[in-house]
Formats: sequence, C-alpha cells, structure tokens
Amino acid sequence: GATESFESLAADTTSQQLAGDLLVGTTYHVCLMATDAAGNSAQAAAYSFTVDTPVPFEFTVRTTGVNETYTLPLVSGYNYNFQVDWGDSSSDTITAYDQAEIEHTYATAGDYTISITGTLEALYSVGDFQNPPKIISVSSLGKVGWKSLEGAFTNAENMTTFSAGDTDTSKVTR
Repeated sequence: GATESFESLAADTTSQQLAGDLLVGTTYHVCLMATDAAGNSAQAAAYSFTVDTPVPFEFTVRTTGVNETYTLPLVSGYNYNFQVDWGDSSSDTITAYDQAEIEHTYATAGDYTISITGTLEALYSVGDFQNPPKIISVSSLGKVGWKSLEGAFTNAENMTTFSAGDTDTSKVTR
C-alpha cells in the first residue's frame, strides 16, 4: 500500500488534524510519539485507518410550481457537516441545523435527486406538512453517520419507493 508521511507536531502540540488530500482506498499508518521534559521520546501509540468511499444519502423530491422551496428537516442537538447537491446544478455546505442554506429554491417544477455526503446525524419532520410530501423516493440512506431516524420521513405520504441501499445505521438509537 501507499505510505504517507505527515510533518512532526510542535513540542507543545497536543493534537493535530491531518490535512491534505487523503486518497480513497488508501491505508494510512500514524504513530504518536511522546516526549518528556528531559527530551526522551518513545512511541505512545500506533494507528492505522483506511479511507472509505463516501456513500451519499440520496432521495428525490418533486416540486410542482416555479420558485418552490424544499427545506432539509434538521434538528438541534446533532452534528452536521455535509455537502448537499440539490440536483439542479447547485450545492451547499451545511454545518448547522439552522443554517439558511438548508432551504433551497427550485426555479422550475420537476423531480430533483438530492445527494448528501458527509455527516448528517438526524432528520426530523414531525409537524412539517410542507416539505415531507415533496419526497417521492429514497434510493439510499448512505453512510452519513446516522444517529436518529425518528420522524425522518413522517408525512412523506407521496413516497412510493424506499431503499436503504448501502448504509450504516449501527449508531442509530432513535
């Protein structure tokens, strides 16, 4: 496999985020070194990880009028850090449940496949009677870090197809 090296941490650094392009399918090996006040160094820990291919959450919404909006039903208390492709040649990066960009306007009526890649821990549409009926299908729940699917598709009465696809729901507790 490929071997990658990263710059040493400064003496007073307690953590460092790996930066740069990590290649999908590549296994990386990271060694953590500890140095005491006298300058003695020793390996503290060694880790290996492989970068997985992202598997997006994909679903299709249907709009029936011009300048119609769809709002992602995000909820407070969960982590969000994802790229959303709205299916009409536009995209946004979402990092907060109440960010303005969770609402998207479609210029023309039609079917749009929305694709989300990154961390999306929860959706909650209970009490929302505007947006869920626009969902007509889910083709994949994806691997986006789901923790709650409680009420995710409530009121989606026009959904005719649902496929979990290649997904990971092992951390779902609600």
